[in-house]
Amino acid sequence: TGSITSMELAKTWLFKCLQNHPECSSSNGPNEPILPKRVVDVGPLDGSQEPYLFIPSSRSHRANYVALSHCWGPHQIITTTKDTITAYQHRIKWAKLSKTFQDAVDVTRKLNMRYIWIDSLCIVQDWAEDWETESAVMGDIYRNAFFTISAARAKDGTEGCFAQRNPKANRPCKLNLYFGKQPQGGVVPTEAVARKSQRSVYVYPFTSGNAVGPLYERAWVYQEQALSTRILAFGKNNIHWLCSSMMANENYPMGALEKGLEKSEPELDECETEELYDRWYGIVEEYSTRSLTKATDRLPALSGLAAEINKKLEDDQYIAGLWREDLERGLLWSCPDSRNTGVRARPPLQYVAPSWSWASLT
Repeated sequence: TGSITSMELAKTWLFKCLQNHPECSSSNGPNEPILPKRVVDVGPLDGSQEPYLFIPSSRSHRANYVALSHCWGPHQIITTTKDTITAYQHRIKWAKLSKTFQDAVDVTRKLNMRYIWIDSLCIVQDWAEDWETESAVMGDIYRNAFFTISAARAKDGTEGCFAQRNPKANRPCKLNLYFGKQPQGGVVPTEAVARKSQRSVYVYPFTSGNAVGPLYERAWVYQEQALSTRILAFGKNNIHWLCSSMMANENYPMGALEKGLEKSEPELDECETEELYDRWYGIVEEYSTRSLTKATDRLPALSGLAAEINKKLEDDQYIAGLWREDLERGLLWSCPDSRNTGVRARPPLQYVAPSWSWASLT
């Protein structure tokens, strides 16, 4: 899935979106976005220079960048710390990057981009203040990214974005059908007759429109999906594209559902107040089925979406996963064992939220 052909198809989807989808372009605004506090500079497109951590000299530095959505997993991946941040501003050794990071850098280069935002490298992991500051704006980071690379198939950094697969299993199959008078006795029709009676149809392998994989079981990824303007996802056997106007993959390379496509992000602009609350409770129901390594991340991992809804509920106050003006209804949450796991909801070992909030229970 990291082949030249697949990357050329991804370029086509991106170009089509930029040229024909004004609603996607308006999400980013007319100007290039302000870069996050730190990004990884992937260097020249030919890979002649190793990546390094780029810290803009001005907080108003504008440039397009890519964001990565991935599973950390149990294996230790490369991180920026107080001890390594200076060295990484000069060079990040290629061999130290996980397979997922290497593949993501490769995609960034092949799609003619210079910068990529990767959480473990762009947030100083042993500096609590930096983590709190950057996690608070993570929603903006994904929203402003030119597109997001989703390593959907990988449960950790060792598995990478790219998958080996049989390309014939994904390629549409051309069938030549003859209509009207059938050739007799196995006689092959002349070219002129064939042109008049032959029609070609393409049979596509059935594949769900969206990528699936371990990535989408993770709670942090929920708002990354919801807020990203464009997503290029690497699944088990296929690459997928999703934006506000088009869903496509290698089975359906021309795209489908160009109108009326609903992304995970709730469309909030035209919602009335009551509907916004309903949307929020739907978000909570879906989000709370996903897994977290750290229970204390339960509210921070949803803060970007909460901030988006709060912009529409200007006179309301967001309190521990609920809304003050709809608190009577918000307090009516319960924890049914909807997945029949036999595991009861329980308080986490660490304090996460007040007991009256849904976020207080695992």
